[in-house]
Amino acid sequence: MVNQEEQGSAAAAWPRGRMLVVVALARRHRVPEAVLLVGSEYTVSDLSDPRLTPTRADEFVLVANLAAALGGALGPAVEAGLDFHVGAVSAWGQAMRTAPTLGAALALSLDLTATADTLVRIRALPEPGVTHLAFDGSHLPPPVRPFVLTWMMVTTAIINRELLGRPTPVDSVRMACAKPPDATQVDAFWGVEVQWDQDITAIGIPRAVLETPLPSADPAAHAHALRECALMFSNDTTARTRAALARDPTASAAEIATTLGLSERTLRRQLTNDGTRYRDLATNARLAKARDLLGMGLPHTEVAARLGFTDPTAFSHAFKRWTGMTPTAWRARNDPWQ
Repeated sequence: MVNQEEQGSAAAAWPRGRMLVVVALARRHRVPEAVLLVGSEYTVSDLSDPRLTPTRADEFVLVANLAAALGGALGPAVEAGLDFHVGAVSAWGQAMRTAPTLGAALALSLDLTATADTLVRIRALPEPGVTHLAFDGSHLPPPVRPFVLTWMMVTTAIINRELLGRPTPVDSVRMACAKPPDATQVDAFWGVEVQWDQDITAIGIPRAVLETPLPSADPAAHAHALRECALMFSNDTTARTRAALARDPTASAAEIATTLGLSERTLRRQLTNDGTRYRDLATNARLAKARDLLGMGLPHTEVAARLGFTDPTAFSHAFKRWTGMTPTAWRARNDPWQ
C-alpha cells in the first residue's frame, strides 16, 4: 500500500485518474471488474476516493488485465486518448493554451514528461520539413506497452486538436509493436496508414503546423501559468498552498489538501513545520481577494458572498478584524478617484 501521508507531488493523483479511465473502458467493453482487478489491492470504490494515491505499478496491473481481456486490440486505447482534455493538467494546460504557437505548446508537453511522473517520455526529432515526436516506452512492462503508447499518442493528438481548434494533420505514424487485430480503427483515427513493427514509436508533424499561432495565445497569461507550473512540482508546501488559495480563497483545508495530493493531516503538519498555519494562509488569501474585489467597486454584500460569507455583517466584522477598518472605510481610503 502506498504511503498516502508522504505523497506530496502534484502529479500524485494522475495514476488514480488514469485508472478510473481504464475502469470506464472496461465497463464500456464489458470486461468484468473481477477480471480487471486481478492482482490489484484496490476496488473500484477505492479509486473513487480522491485521497488515494496509487502508483504506476498499481496502474499497470489494471492496464495489463484490460489489454489481455481485449486480446491485444488497441481501439480502446484510442478511446482512452479521446477522453483527455487539456484542462486535465490544470496550470500546465493553461500554459499550453496561452503559448504563442503549437510548437511552443508541445515543447511544454515535452518538459512535463521530463519533469513529472508521466507514463512515457517524449522527445522531438527534427528533420527537414517535419518533426517527429518520439514516444519512449522502453521502461513499460511489455504487456502494457502497445496500449499505453497508443493511449499517450492519441492524447497528444487531442491536445493539438484542442489547442488549434481543429484536427492536426500528421505526416506519419510509426509503432514499435505488432499490428493489432483492429488496426483499421487506429488508422481511421490518424487519417494515415500506421506503420507497424517499426524501430521507433513516433508521430510526424509538419513543421508548418508546429509554427501555427494559437488562437488563445496570451503572453501575460502564459507567464502567469508558467509560474503556476513551477509551483505544481515544488516541494514548498506553503507556496503551493498559497497558490491554491489564491485560486479559491474559500476552499477548506481538506479541499486544498486534495488539490495538492496530500491528506489534510499531512498538509497541516507540513505547514506547521514551515512555521505557519492553514488558518493564517486562508485569512491572508481572503483578505487579498476582498481588497481586489472592493477595489473593483463591487458592493461589500457581493464581496461577502464571493468570499463565502452568508451574512454581510459577518464579513464586515471579519474585514475590520483583519485591517482595523470597515470595508466602506477601506474603500474610501483606497479609492484612486477620491
